[in-house]
Amino acid sequence: MADPVGAFRDDAARARFLLAFDRAMSSWPDRTDHTVQTSYGRTAVSASTAARDRTPALLLPGGGSTIAAWGPFVRAWETDRQVFAVDTIWDAGRSVQTRPLPTGVEVAAWLEETLDGIGLEKVHLVGFSYGGWVAPTNSFGTLLACRA
Repeated sequence: MADPVGAFRDDAARARFLLAFDRAMSSWPDRTDHTVQTSYGRTAVSASTAARDRTPALLLPGGGSTIAAWGPFVRAWETDRQVFAVDTIWDAGRSVQTRPLPTGVEVAAWLEETLDGIGLEKVHLVGFSYGGWVAPTNSFGTLLACRA
């Protein structure tokens, strides 16, 4: 049975991935990178430096992808709001998972902890594919109204 906690095969694999990731992130506009400690591990977050008065957008990538693909969209969206993107903790990326997330209950808890760690009271959640499943629901399948 596969380990329910994702990890790179070894340090060399992680280094190769991060080198490619950094190249892919060159499509992003100016950004700051943050780490949020959750009970499921360290979650990496990138934020556009454009600070706006409007509700920020938080981007969640699809399964098997990273936040690098959001670069062209960030350029357009940051003209009127700050944009945050989260490296999901269970896929390849800068985040480091330490506990399994076997159900939507844990995924929702991880997302709530991440949002709290960023300090966002109100946010528009945007997800692609698997990120679209993560974004709008908690363990009961209801909207995360406290953030909308």
